[in-house]
Amino acid sequence: MCTVNLKRNVGVKLITEKDFVPFNTQTVFDSLQTLKNNLESKKFSFRSKFESIVCDDLTERRVDFLYEPFKINFIVPSIERHYLPDLVLPNGIIIELKGRFFSDDRRKHLLIKDQYPDLDIRFVFQNPNLSIAPKAKTTVAQWCDKNSFKWADKIIPKAWIKESGRKRKRKRRQQKANGQDRY
Repeated sequence: MCTVNLKRNVGVKLITEKDFVPFNTQTVFDSLQTLKNNLESKKFSFRSKFESIVCDDLTERRVDFLYEPFKINFIVPSIERHYLPDLVLPNGIIIELKGRFFSDDRRKHLLIKDQYPDLDIRFVFQNPNLSIAPKAKTTVAQWCDKNSFKWADKIIPKAWIKESGRKRKRKRRQQKANGQDRY
């Protein structure tokens, strides 16, 4: 695991529960308390070096984010599971950081997309040109395109960060009114 360098002048700015809308406020408040406690005790760590690099980049760009703030329950036919998003931006966009993208992860994200169509889950790949399996011709980027997931190469695009949550909600309402189920 990698540890955040807390000696910088640029720090992770905590988002208040007023700024973060997508899920129940108690969950967000608990996540913020945990994040604050971890930062104060300097026990903040990431699951991979790639996650650390992307979070450091966001911190340097002074972008607010929550790292693994809550779990999202989803159901694998007859089995209830949960999904822990890597990052959630203030505009509600969920970012999943991926080095390798195994078949179980791909299946999980298709189930989540089907069960939570209003969630905006996007991927940032360490290498979007990796094939989805050793002998497969399909890359992880092609898989995302085929399944209508937005993706980026190595860093989170500025456009995703600046994207307004209100515009996305308005767009979603218009799509529902027009009979379109997905983005």
